[in-house]
Amino acid sequence: MIQEFFKPQTIAEAVALKDKFKDETVFMAGGTDVNCRDSKYKIEKVIGIEQLKLNEISQKRGELSVGAGVTIQELLDSPKIPDQLTTAARHFVNRNIRNIATIGGNIASNNSSSNLIPILVALDAELKIGGSAAPVPVYEYVTQEMTRLIEGIMISSENLAKKYDLRKFSRAANDISIITAAVTFNVQNEKLFNVRLAVGGVDKHVVRLTALENKLEGNTLLAPIEIEDTVKQIVAPVGDIRGGIQFKKYMAGVLISDC
Repeated sequence: MIQEFFKPQTIAEAVALKDKFKDETVFMAGGTDVNCRDSKYKIEKVIGIEQLKLNEISQKRGELSVGAGVTIQELLDSPKIPDQLTTAARHFVNRNIRNIATIGGNIASNNSSSNLIPILVALDAELKIGGSAAPVPVYEYVTQEMTRLIEGIMISSENLAKKYDLRKFSRAANDISIITAAVTFNVQNEKLFNVRLAVGGVDKHVVRLTALENKLEGNTLLAPIEIEDTVKQIVAPVGDIRGGIQFKKYMAGVLISDC
């Protein structure tokens, strides 16, 4: 249960609080993960970041920049947001959640079946980190389980120009996703280049399918069955009430192949 709630007025103050309390506290914007009954965060101290105004969306110098405090619904509503992100945002089917949850919070929560992280990984998106000048790739942030303050998300126009697709599988229309997948690539003379494949719900974090990327890079598209079989060999899901191991392997293969 939350006992202390800090409201820093600057990025530096927020970073200093996290440095002081470390794992005893987390950052919170919308709070759809932190401030819920079944939260995985068993903490008593929270650093609220709404007052930091991390909600700007801009396109300049060949790069899309999205503030970490932008809500999922704002991703849908803003004319500045490209289709890749609006499609992912639309996969959050609950309007109440979309109105509150933020893009930065979704990344920081690092849920395996996140609707947003796969497409961000496939787009080679980077994060502006509070107190640091060096950007951090989204994939590095989630695989290393970082907890540093996310100020914003940056995606190059070059990556946004790539061909793409993303899919999800859930048990019901208003249910959270079980498997999520995203693919980006360029095509030249019917061959694929700069291939990025990411899938969620099949490991502790969203994972890149680098072995399949290497198979596809510089080659023509493989047959669907070969793509599916390769994905099944790579992913290592855990069976649970939401699906067995073989079922999750199968769905991951199908979604990546469809993409």
